[in-house]
Amino acid sequence: MAGTGNTTRVLIVDDEQHTRRVLEAILQREGYET
Repeated sequence: MAGTGNTTRVLIVDDEQHTRRVLEAILQREGYET
């Protein structure tokens, strides 16, 4: 299981990027600039 740490790190990064896209979509829907 040597790659577990790297996999977890990638998932965390992907989750951060996904969260940012979701927040931007919500802000745009509410009429705010991102």
